[in-house]
Amino acid sequence: MSGRGRIPADRVGGIDSGGAALTKIRAGASLIQLYSSLIYKAWLVEDIKNDLSSTLLRTGRDALSEISAPSGDDHGEDWPVQ
Repeated sequence: MSGRGRIPADRVGGIDSGGAALTKIRAGASLIQLYSSLIYKAWLVEDIKNDLSSTLLRTGRDALSEISAPSGDDHGEDWPVQ
């Protein structure tokens, strides 16, 4: 369990870009896993990190937790953020 008494949400599958990762985070994931995508895109982790970092900078946020919806709530920050 997380420090806030909630069970962490783990999202797997379909994560092949920063946008896909953010979609999972917006849905409440506190952990994402990459498997098959890494076989086809070895640079994927760096791309996702850059996409998420630029989203934080563009929105003036300090942490992904500020974008993430509470567990079970799919109404977090929209992607891409303009």
